[in-house]
Amino acid sequence: MLQLVPPSLGDPVVVYDIMREAGNRLIAAILENVTQGGVDDPAIREVRAVRAELRAVPLDDLAAQTAKTEELVERERQMRAA
Repeated sequence: MLQLVPPSLGDPVVVYDIMREAGNRLIAAILENVTQGGVDDPAIREVRAVRAELRAVPLDDLAAQTAKTEELVERERQMRAA
């Protein structure tokens, strides 16, 4: 599980990297569910949606990055618990 702990919360580069890593971990969990559906597979569509969510977070908004990280970590936790 990713942990957001000081001093990383004050460093914009670290906060962004942690958010991207949370996204990568969620994507890895999603890809475990890929079937033979090709590019229209539901898991592939979900991966595209997560990547779009990450791109939509402003690079200069630490609060938004932190919130998105927490959301992604929770989504991965729920997915792996199911």
